[in-house]
Amino acid sequence: INESYAWLGILFGLALLVVGKLVVKNEGLFTAGAILASLSAIAIIVIPMIQSKAKLKGLAKGLYGLYGVTGYVGDLVSYTRLMALGIAGGSIASAFNMLVEFMPPVARFSVGILLLIVLHALNIFLSLLGAYVHGARLQYVEFFGKFYTGGGRAFNPLKTKEKYVNVEKK
Repeated sequence: INESYAWLGILFGLALLVVGKLVVKNEGLFTAGAILASLSAIAIIVIPMIQSKAKLKGLAKGLYGLYGVTGYVGDLVSYTRLMALGIAGGSIASAFNMLVEFMPPVARFSVGILLLIVLHALNIFLSLLGAYVHGARLQYVEFFGKFYTGGGRAFNPLKTKEKYVNVEKK
């Protein structure tokens, strides 16, 4: 017996919850999702108890396993931050367009065009930089701990590893 199916049940149940409540507003779908997620959460707690000889230790292991749901919440928040960065870039671009739109016609077609080019170039640069930095942070800080197990030795470029040193007198 494995907890993997229970995790799939939790994720699928939560998806049914969201779809049933927010997308199609179907109470039956919402209830099915709640039941599936609840039964799967109970399975995550009970399966280690069944597999363990010490039932209290199995209960603690199951509760700690259920605590892993917070990792999914953290991942969701991280991707939401990336989405918010994209929305912010679009909102800033819209604000720049409105700024030039409120200029008098003569200024709009002389200074406004130059202003639009400079401001949108700045916005594109900041959006690309933000997407790169936050995407790299997601990969290196959050996801490497889940999928990458380090091995080998630490990189020491200036350290010599000599076992014996011969000193010669001249």
